[in-house]
Amino acid sequence: MKIVEEIENDTELRNAVDASGSFTRICFAKLVAFRDSKEYEKIMGRIRNNLTFHYDPKTISSALQTLVNKNPEARGSLTLGDDPVNWFCEPGDMVGDRAAVREIFRVPEGADVREEVDKIVTRLHAIVQTFGGFAGGLIWENTRGRP
Repeated sequence: MKIVEEIENDTELRNAVDASGSFTRICFAKLVAFRDSKEYEKIMGRIRNNLTFHYDPKTISSALQTLVNKNPEARGSLTLGDDPVNWFCEPGDMVGDRAAVREIFRVPEGADVREEVDKIVTRLHAIVQTFGGFAGGLIWENTRGRP
């Protein structure tokens, strides 16, 4: 979403968006609105800043502590393969899942996890599609007929 901010703050890039077709302009407006919303920070900002690119110690610690409190005798497997892509750390996966579902997405205990997470993932998918539509439209509309 940083690129959305850069486009919005750069006169030449913003003019390119404004000169684009309605689909591209609408997609851009949706992205700006999403970036400025509480929903953005609640979901995408927290995923990026607490789980995927940067592990927030409080988020991970809370998830781990909850798992330990619920089942202190739990065991998990660690599988190594010929390549790191084939490795699997079950305890790490459990902590990551707990951190995403309960700490970041805030799905309450007792709720249908699949249903609640599907709502969030579907919303994120819609944003990704909007971004793709915007980017594709902007590129296509500004490169037609150019070598």
